[in-house]
Amino acid sequence: MAPQRSWTKANNPYWSTHVATWYRGHQEAEEYCRRRKLSRTAFDRWARHLVSPEDLRKRLEHLRKLRWNELVLALDDLESDIGQVGESHLITIAETAGALPKRKPLPDHLPREEILLDVPSDACPCCGGNG
Repeated sequence: MAPQRSWTKANNPYWSTHVATWYRGHQEAEEYCRRRKLSRTAFDRWARHLVSPEDLRKRLEHLRKLRWNELVLALDDLESDIGQVGESHLITIAETAGALPKRKPLPDHLPREEILLDVPSDACPCCGGNG
């Protein structure tokens, strides 16, 4: 078994810099580590060593408030965008979408044959011809 190292003497500029950068930023630890290809376990260990639990709690609350404010602002923007789009614009889009042909017409050189079928009015099996 390897000898255990004392955290009281631990000083690693590499991890100190990463933890400090993460702490000042607005990313979750998982995203920070994924983008920089860092070991999440080692990062968590160093973060717990370098940042007090109280500071970690404050940071978490701060991030939650930021996310909530971003969601509220996004919702406000969406509501204002919806208000700016008039109903006439939506109707115009719907009308033009229905007016466009879905397929190209058949070429003129193909023969056309029109067949009319004589169907009795009471031939509906579902309603018995009453519909």
